[in-house]
Amino acid sequence: MSCIRTTIRTFASRIKEILMKEIVTLLLILQIHIGSSIFAIGGPYIDNGDGTIKDTLNGFYWQKCSFGQASLDCSGSATIMDWNSAIFSCQNLNLAGRIWRVPNVKELASLIDYRRTTHPIIDVSMFQNTIGGYYWSSTSGISAGSSPDSTAVNDFNSDPSSYVATPASIRRAYSIPRNTRYRSMAYIADYRMGGTIEFPKANNAYLRCVSGP
Repeated sequence: MSCIRTTIRTFASRIKEILMKEIVTLLLILQIHIGSSIFAIGGPYIDNGDGTIKDTLNGFYWQKCSFGQASLDCSGSATIMDWNSAIFSCQNLNLAGRIWRVPNVKELASLIDYRRTTHPIIDVSMFQNTIGGYYWSSTSGISAGSSPDSTAVNDFNSDPSSYVATPASIRRAYSIPRNTRYRSMAYIADYRMGGTIEFPKANNAYLRCVSGP
């Protein structure tokens, strides 16, 4: 009986831990989408004709094209890079005489256009030729510790920390390798599915720089 009680307590503790993690995730979503001063809703937008798009609601100037594409018509191939390279690339971007940086996760999420039913989930009339994939934010992971095993089926320890509700078969795209330290990750916006998620900084993703407000 003692062994059974111990097992039940352990199981209950694990369930509580999972529920707390889901609550924290929900709070993070709310913070991202209804943050204190900048809402995760962008636009209306103005094409300034110089390779920048102005968000008239939030006061940002966005790089019209993905980093690596031609600045005016978004032709050519977008560049993929790791997180540190993204930080460096925006800091050294020479465009329209403005100072550029990697957007934080709230700013990046403001570009997600949930009215669209096909990818990329963004206003393609303004942000032409956007890749339906991952784009870097400057926001690092906030949780302590490391990710558990993400490969097991029906395992309470399975991770990914996805912030969009998707079928289990699709959620596998968000799997985080076992024992990846959360603070070695940064948030990305996924313009294929919509939503944000932690992503290892050593991995490659696309980039769109922001300036202002």
